[in-house]
Amino acid sequence: MADINVSPVRKTQLVNISYNSPDAKLAAAVANAIGDAYIVSQLEAKSGMTQKANVWLGGRLEDLRIKLDASEQKLEFFKTQNGLVDVEGVTALDAKELERLSDEITVARSTKAQAESFLAVVRQYGKSDIGRLESLPEVTSHMSVQNVKKDVILVERKVSELSQVYGPKHPKMIGANAELATVQQNLRTQIGRLVQGIEDEAQSATQKLKALEAQFSQSKGSFQNLSSVDTDYRRLVREVATNRQLFESFLSRQKETEVTGDFDSPVARFTDYAVMALEPIKPKKKLIVILAFVASLGLGIVLVLVFDSMNDTIKSTAEVEQILGQRALGYLPKAGKKETFEQVNFAFFDPEKRLHAESVRSIRTSLSLLAIGEPLSVIEVTSSFPNEGKTTVSMNIAFAYSAMEKVLIIDADMRKPNMGMRFGLPTFQHGLANYLTGTDALSHCIVENVKPNVDLMPAGAIPLNPLELLASPKFAELLAELKGQYSKIIIDTPPVHAVSDALVMSSHCDAVVAVVKAGHTRTEAIKLTLAKLTQARGKVFGVVLNQFNTDEARQYYGQYGYYEAYGHDANAKTDGKSA
Repeated sequence: MADINVSPVRKTQLVNISYNSPDAKLAAAVANAIGDAYIVSQLEAKSGMTQKANVWLGGRLEDLRIKLDASEQKLEFFKTQNGLVDVEGVTALDAKELERLSDEITVARSTKAQAESFLAVVRQYGKSDIGRLESLPEVTSHMSVQNVKKDVILVERKVSELSQVYGPKHPKMIGANAELATVQQNLRTQIGRLVQGIEDEAQSATQKLKALEAQFSQSKGSFQNLSSVDTDYRRLVREVATNRQLFESFLSRQKETEVTGDFDSPVARFTDYAVMALEPIKPKKKLIVILAFVASLGLGIVLVLVFDSMNDTIKSTAEVEQILGQRALGYLPKAGKKETFEQVNFAFFDPEKRLHAESVRSIRTSLSLLAIGEPLSVIEVTSSFPNEGKTTVSMNIAFAYSAMEKVLIIDADMRKPNMGMRFGLPTFQHGLANYLTGTDALSHCIVENVKPNVDLMPAGAIPLNPLELLASPKFAELLAELKGQYSKIIIDTPPVHAVSDALVMSSHCDAVVAVVKAGHTRTEAIKLTLAKLTQARGKVFGVVLNQFNTDEARQYYGQYGYYEAYGHDANAKTDGKSA
């Protein structure tokens, strides 16, 4: 049974029957045998049901015949007892009579109401006030009154015309006035007759209404007496009709069963017999291999998506704006594995690092555009944690500005300074700490031209209280003095989450740049850094994404690596021209 499969074909009356077996011949034979067995079993079940139905219908038919005869006898006895021939005709006649009387009563009431309404107005005006009675719609609409009024109008017009020609004692005027008096008297007579006629009509309508109401009451009593008889009669008629209908239905069904009982029509038939298969249906090795490949691919995609959703770091400039809600000032591309420390620090000046140089210039352009109309002399560069590349970004921003103006780099990380080492200065070089403590003059603490148009103020001797020195008024005075000597001052500060030095200096700077290591620093830490800088009244201009992997991003964003590719194309064209 486990190897048998019966499956209907959708939107058809077909059914597929299959049997799985290692023996192809046996599989076809079993599938056909199942279909044959089903057809035979349905024929047997149908034959048995026909016999049972025939016996049951015969028993019920006799009971229905007795019940029908009894109901017919009861109906005939009721008709004889009440002397009825056609109850339906009598009740229909009485119903029509009542309906006719009801309509006539309604008309009589309406006529009476109209006449009484008119008489009420006549009583209010008085029968002698012909002028007011003449204005009533019932009077003006009467044909005889309208004819007399036409005569009055004609005579009045005639009198008016003659009065313009003759005097009041002229025979024509006397005749016209007499004629006018006659027609006016005729009008009053017609109105009086109309009023009298309406009074007579009101009396007649009252008498007719009383007679109709009396006749209606008498007919209604007769109809009610007959209605009770009609109700019993209709009930008996319905009973006879129902019993006759049931009897005829069962009789017809029994005859059909007797006629079709000997006909064996199958409820199903074969449209296509099973034949011996030429090839096995399983195992399907190709399908298994394909499914395994698809499952592995799907699992890999799911794992990639899971790992990507768990990675809450900032990986692109678009995420800087979408997740951090800050301006993306730009990015610095990730250095190659074989590049030395010095090559990374001074890649801006390497003609082969076009992408790096253009990325730094883009950051410079973003800062300059954001500061249009505002001073931009002191720029603070900081990060959330160490090793995010803030010192490298500080140096490159200074190199970018040095192409147009005099720039000073201040190493304000007096706890772990390394700016001087990157420029090859000795560790005992005087710097910021020496000046703030008052041990050296400003001129001794600045190293000039570490790069073209770039000066450097190292951190100097490591003090015991760096935060107090930076928070002192002398630091603000130093910046005010240096602003007169340099167009741009780039301050490299310690990480925000390590110490509070960057927060203290942020209020003295015209712009604060936050450096984020791509794919490394977590989002919540960066948001906390930006919040601290904002609370310290620092003007956060935006975020620079450091160590950005342009090779990975190029497949999603075509613009990454554009300048580098452009440079290669330009060199290729130049070589071609030289040749």
